[in-house]
Amino acid sequence: MRDDDFDFDSLPQEEKEVILSQTKIVDAAFKFLREFYTNSDLEACWDLMDPTFKLCWAQWWIEANGRVLKIQGYDLPILANALVEEGSNHEVWDDFQRVVLRDFRSAVPLDMEQAGIGSAPRVVAQDVQLLYVHETVPEKGAWQPGEASFAVPVVMRYIDSDWKVLNFGYDQIPEPGWPPKFG
Repeated sequence: MRDDDFDFDSLPQEEKEVILSQTKIVDAAFKFLREFYTNSDLEACWDLMDPTFKLCWAQWWIEANGRVLKIQGYDLPILANALVEEGSNHEVWDDFQRVVLRDFRSAVPLDMEQAGIGSAPRVVAQDVQLLYVHETVPEKGAWQPGEASFAVPVVMRYIDSDWKVLNFGYDQIPEPGWPPKFG
């Protein structure tokens, strides 16, 4: 075996347990990212997202389009909550999805065939962890001291027995509002 080959079995038990404990959270993040980037499907992402994040994205889009939405007769706070609850069943969903996918994917471009997620636990708060999605997986399977990589933060929260995306592109817990605060 070359010394740059990764051998899980050779790791100390404590390190194995840390990696295994992160499997569910990393899998949940990857599922969201594949739907978002590879499949361009915000509807499939919706159940993978924390309600706070859904509300922040809805408020972000509504605020940017508020004038037109008001002319169309929408009450903006009610619309935001309706989008969170109804998702793709809401009549404005197609416009919402198109803009969110376009704007966030252009602001944070990732190729999910090349990307990798760091496995070190980074606790932000009770049941909230921070992951970093790296543009590429390191050659030796783990980042070496001094190595740099473009990375995108993803905040995950454990709710209802599942890990959900709480924020994407920022390393903080988002705050709903007009405007919402992502970071």
